Amino acid sequence: MTGFSGRRKQCCMLLLAACVGACMAAPAGVHAAMVGSDNANNYTSATWSSAPSNLGAGFGPWATSGNSSSAPYTGVYLNKPSYDASLIGSGTYSAWAIYSDFPSASTIGTENVYRALENSAGSGLGTLRAGQQISVDMALQNGTGTVNANGQAASFGLSFMTGSGTSGTTNVLQVAFTDLAPGTGGNASTSNALETTVTTAGGSTSYIQGVNTNAIADADINNASAASGSGITATLALTGGGSGSYGYALSLTPLNGDKAALYSGTLSGAINQIGVSYTGNQSSASYNAFFNNLSVTNAPATPEPASLILLAAGAGGLLLFRRRLPT
Repeated sequence: MTGFSGRRKQCCMLLLAACVGACMAAPAGVHAAMVGSDNANNYTSATWSSAPSNLGAGFGPWATSGNSSSAPYTGVYLNKPSYDASLIGSGTYSAWAIYSDFPSASTIGTENVYRALENSAGSGLGTLRAGQQISVDMALQNGTGTVNANGQAASFGLSFMTGSGTSGTTNVLQVAFTDLAPGTGGNASTSNALETTVTTAGGSTSYIQGVNTNAIADADINNASAASGSGITATLALTGGGSGSYGYALSLTPLNGDKAALYSGTLSGAINQIGVSYTGNQSSASYNAFFNNLSVTNAPATPEPASLILLAAGAGGLLLFRRRLPT
């Protein structure tokens, strides 16, 4: 019985090793290469986009384009609660802010802000991986406003790009929030409506407030519209794939408790940078764009189906082997 007992121990050890291997098997495409975070309260100067240009962790320096000192005026600043009670942050500085105002009859201004991802070594450009997600909070001071007398509409945009900096980049996914006047662009109502447009290499799809169920309302992104909290958290998760082709899940979650808008599909291209843009259309300094709480996180790891099958088979084999062998 001694030899048989030794053989049984060997088989049990092999089955146990199979179970352990299945438990430890990492899901394909999930990396822990890059985790980052930053928020406006890390900064103390209106020159946050240039000096210092790189606080927080996991991101490269800021880059901007626009910055016009003549009409239409565009630029950036740090928002304080005394300026506007932004609800997407707390502390001395509650949000990074973009202004774009006083357009002419023919020109409206756009300010763009970019932040590149940093690799795990902290020494070069990073890439968002399958199994990771990037998030940012966004809000508009007083909403998008109305289409102005010149027929110009305000727009608040979010971009995920290949490359870094202000030029030479390629948009992989874009989200734009634009005001629609009554009776225009699919807005059949008698009041203004917010249009959410999601663009990938496969084309653009628009979702209109009051028309499509998967649309964001102006009250959701309007910083001044709800005392309980407004603005949205935009989260892009890469759900699978690699080598420049990924499945994605995009969620736009209102902070006022309204239902989240969810989108999914396939993206073509690596994501190395996030960009936020604002095009203002009002001759007023009371319409600005806010964003805050930028982060990159690893999605919770879950075993692949194959790993679960191995685990179940190993555990079942151990039980069966024990029942059939004499003691």
